[in-house]
Amino acid sequence: MDSDIRLSYAGLLKNHFGLIAAAYLAVFTGNLGQSFFIGLFRTDISEYLNISAGEFGSLYAVITMISGFLVMHFGPKIDWIAPRRYVLSVLTALTIGVLMLTLSPWWGLCIFGLGLQRLCGQGLMTHFGSTLAGREFKTNRGKALGLVTLGMPTGEIILPPIIALMAVSYSWQQVWWSILAVLIVLWVLLILFVDWPQAPRQKHENKQHKEAGPSPTRDLRFWLLLPMLMVLPITLTGIFIYQAQMTLDLLASPTTYALALTGLGIARFPGALL
Repeated sequence: MDSDIRLSYAGLLKNHFGLIAAAYLAVFTGNLGQSFFIGLFRTDISEYLNISAGEFGSLYAVITMISGFLVMHFGPKIDWIAPRRYVLSVLTALTIGVLMLTLSPWWGLCIFGLGLQRLCGQGLMTHFGSTLAGREFKTNRGKALGLVTLGMPTGEIILPPIIALMAVSYSWQQVWWSILAVLIVLWVLLILFVDWPQAPRQKHENKQHKEAGPSPTRDLRFWLLLPMLMVLPITLTGIFIYQAQMTLDLLASPTTYALALTGLGIARFPGALL
């Protein structure tokens, strides 16, 4: 689907708008499972589940670890499942997760719903967007990935102020439903009207070459490096999840934190495009 001619960002959008839009929206949709987004509702969710902040943090840590390893299982399936079918499956699971968390009267189902959000949002949606852009573009791969990865900082820029404004008049569940509904409408348009690529290979071909290529989980160096690589994500996750308590301790308002997240998103824009 990529051309052999190097294109500018404008040319890339002009010639491949549908594919770029799909990959970008996937990364943006992944914000629903990101810690900064869930952290904005941590107090509401804790009250809804009748658990303390510490209990929520412990559950969230377990959910995050499990979803991270599940991505290693479900992520490679994009190699033999058609992208349109793959993203539709992930979007369906993400929607179910949101509805379970916001509607279920049972504690266990709410936690399972939160797990689906982490797996399908932060994990599979982000993985899908980056993989689709990286796989379908060769000559213009760098620019394509630069555009697609803007989906995450875009969410950091626009979602916090939108949530702060909506929270004045609506419950936290209604805010989630509204954001999810908008994303579903956008996805329906892309699924129906974008010229989607096919899967690069069939499942049986993947089985035949199962042993081809390196496997990080079988390499001792991977497990030795893993603790170091986890330090920054764990630190940022803790900050995002406990932002409500930190904001209170710093005598700041939720609006101040929302603006800080917006500033973080803006600061990340130049790096993605350079």
